[in-house]
Amino acid sequence: MQSARGYHQKEEGGNVDWKLIFGLSLFGLAMAIATVFVIPSNIEPAFWLVIFLLCAFLIARSRPNRHFLHGLLVGIVNSVWVTTVHIVFFSQYIANRPKEAAMMSSMPPLNSPRLMMACAGPIVGIISGAIIGLSLTWPGNESAPRRNAQLCISHGELGAPRSLARTPTRPLKPTALCA
Repeated sequence: MQSARGYHQKEEGGNVDWKLIFGLSLFGLAMAIATVFVIPSNIEPAFWLVIFLLCAFLIARSRPNRHFLHGLLVGIVNSVWVTTVHIVFFSQYIANRPKEAAMMSSMPPLNSPRLMMACAGPIVGIISGAIIGLSLTWPGNESAPRRNAQLCISHGELGAPRSLARTPTRPLKPTALCA
């Protein structure tokens, strides 16, 4: 399918890799279940940090572009998993987290703690997704996929001999990836 600008897009969603986003969000589902039954709140942030770094690394390795968007969407889908699991297993979740229970009781009532979780979940998802996405767009980030460098080399822009870089029979094809 060709868009108005003339760029080719996949018919199943443009440049967004939903299979990758869903696959990485399964870390969020596993973490949601683990935080209800296994992982205490005092070490939970360390687990999330590892998951965020792993997701950022895997996005960088598998996608040539749109890193921030993919990181943001992974965070949002993670929040759907986490919020759903925490609401469904609310009594087990809150029984193991007295600090969170005290915090919920001190806040203005919204009708129920589950409603409070449903409201806060998407906000946390956007923030965590932005953290994943920003970690991929940080200046000097060296985690870009190897295929970008290989593409630039094949076009004679990085390290190729000058004799191969620009010949009358093979003009240089500029790419945005090599800029």
